[in-house]
Amino acid sequence: MSLGILKVEVDNPRWRPLEDDWREIAPHLAQDAWEEGKKDGLDSRLNNLQRAFEQRYNETFRGIGVDKLYETVGRDIGLPDRHVAEICDTLENWMFQQWLEGTYSVSELETFLDDLLESLNNRVNAIPSKVETVKSRLVQLYERIDENNTRFAKVGIIGRALNRPGDIFNAQTGLLTEAYHQRTLIQAWNFAEKLLRRVTAELRDRLRPEVADFRVGLSSVNDFFRRRIEQTCQDSVRNNIEAANVVKFFEPAGVRRFCRSLLEQEQWQRSWAGTIRRAMVESAKEHKQRMSGREKHFAMLVHHSSRHPMRCACSRM
Repeated sequence: MSLGILKVEVDNPRWRPLEDDWREIAPHLAQDAWEEGKKDGLDSRLNNLQRAFEQRYNETFRGIGVDKLYETVGRDIGLPDRHVAEICDTLENWMFQQWLEGTYSVSELETFLDDLLESLNNRVNAIPSKVETVKSRLVQLYERIDENNTRFAKVGIIGRALNRPGDIFNAQTGLLTEAYHQRTLIQAWNFAEKLLRRVTAELRDRLRPEVADFRVGLSSVNDFFRRRIEQTCQDSVRNNIEAANVVKFFEPAGVRRFCRSLLEQEQWQRSWAGTIRRAMVESAKEHKQRMSGREKHFAMLVHHSSRHPMRCACSRM
């Protein structure tokens, strides 16, 4: 959530990376706390500074407060229009377009998805150690913050003349900025772990089987046409019965030219393959509409094309 995931988050100009968010707001919080100055002979500027950071953390960070933000997005994470769906739909649409444009084959996309799942699993497993590192750093920061509070309370007349309160105040601003950024990171990493586990499960249990089913369906179609080609082009002696009223003519030079053209005109082949893919998708969309289906992308092709290889392959040829 350092960067937005949903459109409403991406389009929000105030949705900045976590570290940038705290770094940019810190000078404003510090200025307000410093301008409050002394009251009733007490210098509460350092306390005012920490109170301002705490209020932003609890109430105004991204309009809701850190804990409340991650509690809300964590609760709604699996809804159809929320974060898991947005990530998985975006990825699936990209994969589908890569296949449709002929950039990657289905088998290559399966390999890509397997590598992605492995990478996500490694990232999830690394999160607990990241959280522990952040917590350790937070302990160090609060020790230094407490030291500054003690030093600020003991500044005497000479120290005030040398502007030591201002120096301590500025140092405390930097420490509080990092401390509240680290506190935010703890909540962010906990949310990231939950998010990645849900995304991994969705990709592994839904998308991966759909892509595999689609590859199997394509293999069935390829096997069907391969058998047809073999039946059409066979010319064995055993089947060459003189009594049969069948005459087959082959022009060797023409066959060689045709084979050579297939090798030389790769762009033509890609164009033909793209035409077939698009025809297959359009046929699946039409069948899906007639059947009031709700499937998308690879699942749509599995349910509305691959099960009818002759129809989808030949209806638009």
